[in-house]
Amino acid sequence: MRGGRIIDRELRRLQFGQQRLQVGQRRIQQQLRQLRQQQQQLQQQMQQMQLQGLQQLQLIQQQLQQIQGQMQGQQGIAEARAMAARALNATLALNAPLGQVPITAGAAHLVGTVPPNYPATGNALLDLTGPEATALLLAYGRPTAGSRDAKIQRLANHLGVQYHA
Repeated sequence: MRGGRIIDRELRRLQFGQQRLQVGQRRIQQQLRQLRQQQQQLQQQMQQMQLQGLQQLQLIQQQLQQIQGQMQGQQGIAEARAMAARALNATLALNAPLGQVPITAGAAHLVGTVPPNYPATGNALLDLTGPEATALLLAYGRPTAGSRDAKIQRLANHLGVQYHA
């Protein structure tokens, strides 16, 4: 009989252990389901964030295109004004007021503006000092190398003034 009790006791221990394993297995399965749900939620959130990021990127690209269009329009207007001023300057006497040639390239905030030290007449252009001529050439994005006379000639050509040193 003693052997039967040992078997019964071992059987009960095995059954109890099996029940504990089943409880643990159910708990693990429940945790696994919760983890899968959390994973799905995270994937949905990531997809939403990607979609929002893509929408923001598209909005930024549209804004950049608008800004580029505005800048091109502004540059086109500045170039038209520059051509008209050069055409006028080509016909003027040196003592007549010069047509103002705006900046057409370089920093966007300067395009369409006239440099502050712009000469009032052809004679004023010819009287510029070397540093003044250099400053104007820099404003227009033109080369600054050479003598004062070479700089004046380069400026005269850029502004449409008929002058030959």
